[in-house]
Order: sequence, then structure tokens, then C-alpha cells
Amino acid sequence: DNPYFGLFYTVIFAAANFMDKAEIEGTADFIFDEQGKIGRTVRDWYYFIRERVEPRIQRRMGAEPIFRDDENVLALKSADLAAWQIRRHLDLEQPQGIEHNETIEKILDGLLGVSCQIRPQDLEAFVANISHGIMLRAGCLYHIPSP
Repeated sequence: DNPYFGLFYTVIFAAANFMDKAEIEGTADFIFDEQGKIGRTVRDWYYFIRERVEPRIQRRMGAEPIFRDDENVLALKSADLAAWQIRRHLDLEQPQGIEHNETIEKILDGLLGVSCQIRPQDLEAFVANISHGIMLRAGCLYHIPSP
């Protein structure tokens, strides 16, 4: 009943899949920007998801998520900047036919990472299958530079 659930679910799956594709061993710990009361809910979701996903995903899930102020965590500041640029392009520039900013792409091009978007068809499939359990899809691009 919360729109953040789909995003959180996608982040966990994207991280696990990225680690598999990039052949990175270990687990992923998640640090999110402080969002008030949602933190307690997200911790509950974490355990809800962990109990229901396949072992391949479970083995990638590290410690319970934590929340920090983005003013004090450089990685969160960087993520906010990148997210703001992407959202600005998708919401304002792309509908007007303006090409994306190549500067951001050049910065991100050499970094490992994953980028996902929950598309309209993914939400339609989610709603159509809600009575069968959780099935959330997203279009993900994996950024794994060649050696």
C-alpha cells in the first residue's frame, strides 16, 4: 500500500542481479536518505522480502537497511545529484525532445552500477498478478565496463 515498496523491492533485486553479472562476491548493505517514519516500514519490508525471495537473492542481502542524512554521507549526496539530473531530464527535457546531458553520461560511463526504471507495462503486470503474489518487473541496464 505504499509506492516506495516497488522502488525498494527493485533496488534489492537490481543490486543482487548486478553483483551476479559483475561477478562480485559478498552482500549488499543499503544506506538510504532519511525519510522520517518510512524507515521502520522499510526495515519490515526488508525482512518480508528476505523471507520470500529465492536463495540467490537472499545470499546478497546484507544487514538491515540504515538511514542517514544526505548532508553527512557523500555517497547519498552523489546519488541525489545523479537522480535529480535523471529525473529532470525525464520529466522536463525528454518530453520536449531535448537530448540528455552527455556530461553526466561520461561521468557515469566508467563506473560500475545498475539503472532501473519501473515502466508502465511493469506496473500493469504487477496489478494483473497481484492475487498470485508479488511479481514486480523493471527495465534495468547494467553498467559493467570491460576490463
